[in-house]
Amino acid sequence: MSELEEADPVPEHPATIPNDPLPTRMARGLRDFVDGIANSSPARLAVIVFVIVDLAFAALLLLPVSAAPGKNTSVADAIFTATSAVTVTGLTTVSTADQWSLFGQVIILVAIQIGGLGTLTMTSLLALAIGRKLGLKSKLITQEALNIGRLGEVGSLLRIIVVTSITIEAALTVVLTLGFLVAGEPVHTALWHGVFYGISSFNNAGFTPHSDGLVPYDHTGLDSWLILFPICIGVFLGSLGFPVILVLREAGFRFTRWNLNAKLTLLTTGVLLVIGWLLFSSFEWDNQATIGEKPVGERIFHGFFASVMMRSGGFNLVDMTDTSPVTLLLTDA
Repeated sequence: MSELEEADPVPEHPATIPNDPLPTRMARGLRDFVDGIANSSPARLAVIVFVIVDLAFAALLLLPVSAAPGKNTSVADAIFTATSAVTVTGLTTVSTADQWSLFGQVIILVAIQIGGLGTLTMTSLLALAIGRKLGLKSKLITQEALNIGRLGEVGSLLRIIVVTSITIEAALTVVLTLGFLVAGEPVHTALWHGVFYGISSFNNAGFTPHSDGLVPYDHTGLDSWLILFPICIGVFLGSLGFPVILVLREAGFRFTRWNLNAKLTLLTTGVLLVIGWLLFSSFEWDNQATIGEKPVGERIFHGFFASVMMRSGGFNLVDMTDTSPVTLLLTDA
């Protein structure tokens, strides 16, 4: 018998090698555990990932460095803010500008970005980033979530989604930064606010780094147009969803090349936008507490801005407590 035949066979699974360092064996065990959950119940894995991400951001917000000087953060506020950011809901129990330091606001912004892309997308991208191929079941789930036709395109499509998202947010940031510069903010502050509003608007999060929100920019100056209108564009594009954005990216405004999902989404969104615009303007036209005392042009723009935000944007130019009950009902609808 040759020396090669007498040698012990090489184990098929590297995880069975007894001389592996403990961290390596632990990492492989964790990988196998996650694979087992993913294969048995991808939905359960999605929930687990969401909870882990949520609690991780809550823990980061509980750090003293995340709070503004002189502020303390309760566990309830940290968990609520983290959950609101990851789910891009925009509800807050504390003022984003007053409660959180720059570090804390960065944490919130990262949570918004991850939530906007979706935990499913981020999980798939993580698998791609570490050089592992997506399994058939994972690809099927991602395919259904992204509404794509060819299964083999999932990996490359996920990369396109991230690049497209960053490109749109970067373009919004440039215009918004210019607007804040025109408004008189220092360069570094204007850049930070541009980044924050660019990400927050495109992901429909509604978080704002200003204690008084966008109300100070409610006028007819150039800075108002360079801030409010790009935010409207960001919210509108973000509300369409990636399946529609990707169709527009490939087909442009050639209606005949849009798929049925894109046609229905854009048509319905456009109709709702116009209806909301007309109804909000008419309901609040003479309301002195909101837009009743403003010039006609500003009242019309307020109606447009409010209607765009009804797509779940979360920003506002008027105090919603001052609006009429029928306007609140319209907003809910």
